[in-house]
Amino acid sequence: MNAIGARLQAARERANLSLVQVAERLHVDPQLIHALETEQFGELGAPVYVRGHLRHYAELVRESAPELLALYADSALTGSPPDLTRMPHAKQSSPLRGVLVVTGLALVIGVGLVGSIHWIYLDLHPAAAAAAAAVAIASAPAADVPVTAPSDAAPVAPADSAPAPRAPRAPRVPPTTRTAHPVHAAVAEASVTLKFNSACWTEVYDGQGRQLYHAIGAAGDAARLRGAAPLKVIVGNFAVVGIEINGAAQVIPAAAQTGRTAEFLVTQDGGLQPAHTVTTAGNKP
Repeated sequence: MNAIGARLQAARERANLSLVQVAERLHVDPQLIHALETEQFGELGAPVYVRGHLRHYAELVRESAPELLALYADSALTGSPPDLTRMPHAKQSSPLRGVLVVTGLALVIGVGLVGSIHWIYLDLHPAAAAAAAAVAIASAPAADVPVTAPSDAAPVAPADSAPAPRAPRAPRVPPTTRTAHPVHAAVAEASVTLKFNSACWTEVYDGQGRQLYHAIGAAGDAARLRGAAPLKVIVGNFAVVGIEINGAAQVIPAAAQTGRTAEFLVTQDGGLQPAHTVTTAGNKP
């Protein structure tokens, strides 16, 4: 199976393209291109994803995609023996840890049994329970009651003495004025439905740059996406992907098409507009 990776690498070098440049043109991570050239297909997921990446890479560097796919199909049928040296082995637990666990469980069970026997005994012998409660009350420490020392009593004013002066009034505090904070308006949203008639890589970002979808859709799949408007959609082969908004099929503008690739925006009112910037995988639009 060395022929697949070697042929892709040789074709890339003939085209004077670096690994990063290929990843940018295919809108994928450079590690994915490295996995294809080193034939680490297990890191790419299901076979349908591997075949899609092989086809796109071969077409970019003008290599024979059918031949590479046939080689991959043959290798998938024959398979390779598992590497027994990389199989995980169960860790052996420490004997001391087992002893500690058993001792702890025994202590918990013992305490529970003693408590249960004690409460059963008190239920069967009410007199003993009453005596235990009385002993507990008698043994409780008495609360300290503060004693006020006698002090010289203040002289009492005679009934006909002059009235006491009035206390001054507290100054009047003006009412506090609260400032109302503005309420943030709701974020406008847009939605789109993608229906795949064949395998095709697709990326979708919302208006705030968050990635909503990044995968290779298989035939028969449907992705319903919603986010902050406008949504940015990048399709690797728009001829095999149907675009629907609110259940109605849409036509991708001609200005948004570049070869088989299309890159367009979905506005809040459900319209399609061509996008003016190119987004690579892992970057926000």
